[in-house]
Amino acid sequence: MKKLAGILAGGAAIVALAASPAYADGLIPWAENSAGSRGYFQYDGDKVGTLDWAFDGQSAVTRWETDYGRSGECVDSDGAQNGVMSCNHDMAESGFIRLKVCHKNYSAGTGFTTCSAWSEWISIRDGIPKY
Repeated sequence: MKKLAGILAGGAAIVALAASPAYADGLIPWAENSAGSRGYFQYDGDKVGTLDWAFDGQSAVTRWETDYGRSGECVDSDGAQNGVMSCNHDMAESGFIRLKVCHKNYSAGTGFTTCSAWSEWISIRDGIPKY
């Protein structure tokens, strides 16, 4: 029921992504870039996920940061359109997280490209957006 409340509370941001492929392992999409790659978050287990949707030779990367100073990346580097890469993190349940999905060519050492905007802040405890 909490997961449903989180989806409904997401408003327009979730409605726009609800048409995307089925959620993988309970991961809910919160960010999508212009290439169609997606960044996911699952509050139950503190998982961040990435789906690479572009056949561009680059990795899709979900960048994340918390409102208490942690940040990281979840990289999908095994090719496009072959499932969600899930990364497990231990986060403070009292915090909030936001996501941004980009592409990056790690072997060429280039910077991030085709980044989405940051998602809204999402409760790590229950997945409900912060308003």
